[in-house]
Amino acid sequence: MTTRTTDVFGFGMRPGNTSAVYAIPLKGISGYAGTSNHLVMAFEADAAINSMHFGFYVPDEYVTDGQLDLLWFSGQSGGDDVVWRLQYHPVAAGERMDSTSFESVDAIASVSSHLELDAVSLSLSSSLIAAGDWVQCLLSRAGTNSQDSQAGTCYLASARFSYSDS
Repeated sequence: MTTRTTDVFGFGMRPGNTSAVYAIPLKGISGYAGTSNHLVMAFEADAAINSMHFGFYVPDEYVTDGQLDLLWFSGQSGGDDVVWRLQYHPVAAGERMDSTSFESVDAIASVSSHLELDAVSLSLSSSLIAAGDWVQCLLSRAGTNSQDSQAGTCYLASARFSYSDS
């Protein structure tokens, strides 16, 4: 088997119904001195679950071991933890898109350093996902989880779906 990855962000990405998640250009982040100015998603720290919505297509070569890999960084110095939560629902061709039943998985990630890129993976249940599915997702910073101790804003730079093929 070969491990493959595919980017998942695109036109269907949007912040949830809160002002605590929003798109921001890199040059708008305190301390950033680089030349790139693409957008990242900001997840502020508070005692809530602040979310963004997106979806992705499961490639035809998918067999097993699906996971969502997040590339993110913090606007604060390191040492604290962030809890990322993924709620997801796969939809096969011919199924309704309006399900209210979502699976949920959390991952705890440690902040490395101010503006340093970190990675964390959230494993998806292989028994629920099949090649050709559309996966509806709600990605959150789970501020209600006591293990999320990072006081500052975290920024999501990218996400990709990785999986094993045949």
